[in-house]
Amino acid sequence: MSKYNGPRPFSDGAASNSKLERLLTVRQVCSTLSVSDRSLRRWVHLGLVPPPDVRIGRNLRWKESSIRRIREGNGVSQI
Repeated sequence: MSKYNGPRPFSDGAASNSKLERLLTVRQVCSTLSVSDRSLRRWVHLGLVPPPDVRIGRNLRWKESSIRRIREGNGVSQI
């Protein structure tokens, strides 16, 4: 019988080899793009800004790279 040493962390190797990307909140995206919350939501609805990459209930999150592309002019649409 082996001695139990507590829970072992799950690892499939992929997560440890890849860098997790930072997720931005609505407030952070608004600040980055210098727009109001209402304008950001309208732009998403119009397709000027990509939809959130992650949605947990009512919480919206965008990958930092998605917003960086918009700022650099390489996004879905230039603003």
